[in-house]
Amino acid sequence: MWCVVWLVANPWEHVRWTEDGRVILEKGEAPLWSCRETHTLKGPSWGDWMELESRVRCKAFRRGQLLSADGIEAFSGERLEPGLSFRDAEAAELPISACTALKGTLWVLGWAANISPQKREQLKRPDTAWVWGEALAKRMAVEVCTETSLSSTESKRSLSAQIVTDSIQLCHADAQASSPLPDSDKFHEVRQVDVLVVGGGTGGAPAALAAARAGADTLVAEFLSGLGGVGTLGLIGRYWFGVREGFTAEVDAGARKWTTRDYQDGSWDVEAKMHWYHTEIHTAGANIWYKTMIAGALRKQDRIVGAILCCPRGRIAVLAGCTVDATGSAEVAAAAGAPTVSVGEGHLAMQGTGLPGRNPGKDYTNTDYEFIDDTSDQDLASAHVTAREKFKHAFDAGQLVDSRERRRIVGDIEVSPMDIRLTRRFPDTICRARSNFDTHGFTIHPLFLIVDPGHDPVDALIPLRALLPAGLEGILVTGLGISAHRDAMPVIRMQADVQNQGYAAGLIAAMAKNTGIRSLPLEEIQQRLADLGILTPDLVSAKDSFPLSDEEIATTLIQSVENPNLIDRLFTLPEMERVRRLKEAFNAASDLRAQRHFAFVLAIHGDSTGAGILAHEN
Repeated sequence: MWCVVWLVANPWEHVRWTEDGRVILEKGEAPLWSCRETHTLKGPSWGDWMELESRVRCKAFRRGQLLSADGIEAFSGERLEPGLSFRDAEAAELPISACTALKGTLWVLGWAANISPQKREQLKRPDTAWVWGEALAKRMAVEVCTETSLSSTESKRSLSAQIVTDSIQLCHADAQASSPLPDSDKFHEVRQVDVLVVGGGTGGAPAALAAARAGADTLVAEFLSGLGGVGTLGLIGRYWFGVREGFTAEVDAGARKWTTRDYQDGSWDVEAKMHWYHTEIHTAGANIWYKTMIAGALRKQDRIVGAILCCPRGRIAVLAGCTVDATGSAEVAAAAGAPTVSVGEGHLAMQGTGLPGRNPGKDYTNTDYEFIDDTSDQDLASAHVTAREKFKHAFDAGQLVDSRERRRIVGDIEVSPMDIRLTRRFPDTICRARSNFDTHGFTIHPLFLIVDPGHDPVDALIPLRALLPAGLEGILVTGLGISAHRDAMPVIRMQADVQNQGYAAGLIAAMAKNTGIRSLPLEEIQQRLADLGILTPDLVSAKDSFPLSDEEIATTLIQSVENPNLIDRLFTLPEMERVRRLKEAFNAASDLRAQRHFAFVLAIHGDSTGAGILAHEN
């Protein structure tokens, strides 16, 4: 039997607590409360523990709450030394022996420490626990410095699960290298599911919900303590642009049901949105694992068959019929050896980002003060250090770096700026998007050396092929990791659109659990998405509007002298063909203005034709 306690997350030092358990904030105060229940844990696995936490989360939520805990605490009654108890000491005066497991090397804080039941009740309060932990840490540091030798006691782990490989390879995320997974390689747990969703963020939470609703045995693994990504724990609780129809409309309506505060359309209560995702996914029958990260991919020939996950209990092998990589940085695909485009490759910087501060009740804190590579441990650690200094007067720092540019896959097709500017219709469109070319500082596509990307929103369509890593089956990639040009991404990364995209990916993954994604019937997929409002009926079975006709390209090339925006038609052609046509246009030009125009576009392509004319510009 386990007594489970749900508490508010720990505050920062300057926050004051009252004796009756209220938190004094910078602009008011809020109650602190806990939920306590007794449960029987089904088994020792991480999945059993997460299933327990999932049930507690559903019951403990209160409409309008400002901040929830990162997880549950459990008291099983076990103690380090049951006969030893420090009953009367204040938290700051508890001796280090109250929590010593191995002298000089291991200490246990929390319920298992040698403290009385009365003291445990006091330590439920985060402010009291904070004082205790801070005081003990100083004494632990002294013990570590004075201890001359480590204990020779050999720790033992119970890793009974074992994979029967049948040619499955374990691919490591850090090395992007694969090696046969030996029969003797053991894990804390081995699971098998229909759909594995790695990442429960903006695209991952919708994907998990869609797969579960479609009847697939689904597991979503999220390394943070809540679902929803940048729109919840990222604290960007407001839309910029995006198509707010289809599944996104359902999300918005659902979040409003779990809050007591009034919100304008396009904004929301981040706690309510997290809870809506959790309860909907839990009710649909999916498993939700928090505090769980990817450590590698499982690959059988050219098919991804699951992933290696890491949790506080150890490594877990999850075999899946289909995997949705919703990490935002294509972590699963990259680990499996898929070709990717690295962040910052070929140019000096990336789109600005930041890690926000957090004050309970404030749902929108958008930042742009850092340049961060999400795949770099050093960058992420630095971001958290910087944020705690930058927002030192805030209640807390955010958990999630709100980056705008990440590692992307090389997919079956790359969404280009021209696809967006010309609203290309794809035969495999799975969602719509709408935004402007908000690149946060600079562009790199040569087209934008000729025309200004502008600030007005434009419509875009996303093909299924952009979610499929080239050469791999059994995996879809969502969000910032899809196959798209860096300058196209701002138009298709809006939260509203990634939510619809993720839902589409989860539905497709459920359909592909026993087959290949590329062999699925496109018309059936599109019709189901149209029924959900994610697609419009005219996009079902639509034909590709590319390639453009030779006549249109030739005509608009001449017209681009007067209207440079028309030059985007030329950029739909391969570079060598573009250069050939530009040279022909330059040689045929009858006036200096046209010659200058074509010479300039040629120069952007690295061709010196017309260099003499450009040299006399100044």
